[in-house]
Amino acid sequence: IEIMIHPQSIIHSMIETQDSSVLAQLGWPDMRLPILYTMSWPERISCSEITWPRLDLCKVGSLTFKAPDCVKYPSMDLAYSAG
Repeated sequence: IEIMIHPQSIIHSMIETQDSSVLAQLGWPDMRLPILYTMSWPERISCSEITWPRLDLCKVGSLTFKAPDCVKYPSMDLAYSAG
């Protein structure tokens, strides 16, 4: 597991596959939809655009990532050492 900071909070999870491609779950910075997706799996619950507008990546602009600050988040070192 690798932790990274994504300030826009658009990417909720990413999985790297054996062939090094990456699958990501993207959505507005609101965890209700990823939680709904998780709780309803393997089904998909249809949502109206009023409830959740479509994600427009052009409006979002750029997606940035940075390494976490281990001083600010000291428990990460403990988590990594635990495996």
